[in-house]
Amino acid sequence: MIYILGGKFNAAIEAAKVLKQMKIPLYVYVSKGEEKIKGLHSLREYALQEGIEVIQNVNIFKGKKIFFLSVECDTILKMDEFKEGSRFFNLHFSLLPKYRGTMTSFWPIIFREKETGVTLHEMDASIDTGPIIAQKAFPLREEYTCKDLYFKYHEVAAELLRGILPRVVREEYTSVPQIEIAASSFPRFLYNYFPKEFLSRDLKLMEKQDVYNILRALIFEEFQLPIVDGKKIKKVSLVSFDGFDFKIPTNNDYLYAKTID
Repeated sequence: MIYILGGKFNAAIEAAKVLKQMKIPLYVYVSKGEEKIKGLHSLREYALQEGIEVIQNVNIFKGKKIFFLSVECDTILKMDEFKEGSRFFNLHFSLLPKYRGTMTSFWPIIFREKETGVTLHEMDASIDTGPIIAQKAFPLREEYTCKDLYFKYHEVAAELLRGILPRVVREEYTSVPQIEIAASSFPRFLYNYFPKEFLSRDLKLMEKQDVYNILRALIFEEFQLPIVDGKKIKKVSLVSFDGFDFKIPTNNDYLYAKTID
């Protein structure tokens, strides 16, 4: 069995540490984009420091029997191209079957979820639909931005993997099918159509909580910031604080924001 970890950042590093402690020879495939986000650790740097071989393409092992774990991996494998008996797993940032697909740091905020979490599941032929092995939930705090939530996912995913991954490797686990009637899926194109720039005269027609959720769901400075009346919003609050000098009207009150000049 060839063991391969595909992904990036802290949760993937934790998976690598667990497998290393189990003395399992490991190959690492690093997803694109590690250089873009500040505040998280690099899987590539960890692998190089620990002498773990970094590969450029998982498909070099086509026809071989593999154990593949995806933790924020940007490659979708054709599982039938690998030897029978191969095992495939994915760590997804949501409480499946809700929020299959991408942008799971965005949609739960938009839809006013009170909690979210992470899911380890077996992979099948579709995206994020395989049987669930383990989940770990956490409260979705009202002040979380998209970036805050993404960081929290990594923290909680690392905790989950520390506990469950050794049992998965040893095949000492059970899994349950996802409940399709509870499923929701959000392909990236839906996010691409979501507005990122607003006029206060339009926001004034909306509920305060909805405007607040939209703005904080768009705050991930390395990728995008919401824009209101031409000003980039870097922080937003339901109440007034020092430094939150930009007032945003809603239909029943104001929001208060910090902007980038």
